[in-house]
Amino acid sequence: MTQTLPWQWYSDPDVLAREQALLFSSSWHYVGHRGDLPGGGGYFPTRVAAVPIVVTKRPSGELAALVNVCRHRGAVVCTAAGSRDGLVCPYHAWRYDLDGRLLSAPRSDRETGFDPADHALERVSIASWGPFLFVNLDPGAPTFEEVLADLPDRIADVGVVVDDLVFHSRSTSEPRANWKVIIENFLECYHCRVAHPDFAKTIATDPDDFGLVTAPTYSSQYGPVRAEAPVAGFDPHGPIGRSQFHVLYPNTVFNI
Repeated sequence: MTQTLPWQWYSDPDVLAREQALLFSSSWHYVGHRGDLPGGGGYFPTRVAAVPIVVTKRPSGELAALVNVCRHRGAVVCTAAGSRDGLVCPYHAWRYDLDGRLLSAPRSDRETGFDPADHALERVSIASWGPFLFVNLDPGAPTFEEVLADLPDRIADVGVVVDDLVFHSRSTSEPRANWKVIIENFLECYHCRVAHPDFAKTIATDPDDFGLVTAPTYSSQYGPVRAEAPVAGFDPHGPIGRSQFHVLYPNTVFNI
């Protein structure tokens, strides 16, 4: 791309609504880490394309992603992570199993023909890559394996064993920027020497060194560690001698 998109594409609420409907609602989104789920049964809430979702794990280890909206009056069922064996709607106490099945509903025995099987929480697609969990709202979307393509092989080639990664910590921020600005700048190191001078002193960011690889579902950049590093007391030399930066479209990034 040699030109910036029109300003309205970054500021018009109608454009964002179209992106939610046409892009985010049919994409795979990172929702959490297996470390967010307790050893037995448990769950945590999240959102995907503005839809409330609850990710659950049964004691057997089976994962599920459910639309986090009660089938009776539309209340959000789960508002915080927990380790109980089920979900209870805070409005009318409809109780669901961790696979979304309706287990009980007060006074439902008074309703002729009421079948709990007709009122399960809606399920959506869930997939994992090592400890990372992803959800997709669109049942007709490509599989997660198709979207990942050979990205796992590229990461394994540098010496990272994704299956062995464990949860360390979480940092949360809310940049005041349209999502496209962030993604467009993530794999662009034209600004690195100016905005990130210590990074540029540690990783070779020259155009001939900082390689870009594009694929239908992701883009990647690679940069070798400079021989003259360390910088400011940090020694980057070790078993992983080349940095990797990946964008899994539309909005998940991996830094190595």
